[in-house]
Amino acid sequence: MRLSEKQIEVIRNTAFNHFGDDVHVFLFGSRTDPYKKGGDIDLLIRTQKEKMHLKQKLLFLVDLKKLVTTFISLIQKLKKILQSF
Repeated sequence: MRLSEKQIEVIRNTAFNHFGDDVHVFLFGSRTDPYKKGGDIDLLIRTQKEKMHLKQKLLFLVDLKKLVTTFISLIQKLKKILQSF
C-alpha cells in the first residue's frame, strides 16, 4: 500500500468524523500496488446506514482534501447491499 501512516490516520479519522464508528474504509486501485508510482487515492466507504446523502460525502471529501493533497475518488456501498447471497 502506497500511503503514509499519516495519510492512513487522516483518512480514517475523517471518515469516522463524517460517517460514524461503524464506517469501514478500503483502499483500491493503483495505490495498492507498491511497485507503481503516483496515482490518485481510490476509497470505498462501507457503512450500516440506509442512505448516505451527497452533502455528507462531499463534506467528507472537502475535509479530506484539506489534509491530503492527492486527488481522491470515493465510492460508497451500504453493508446491506454487500452481503453475500
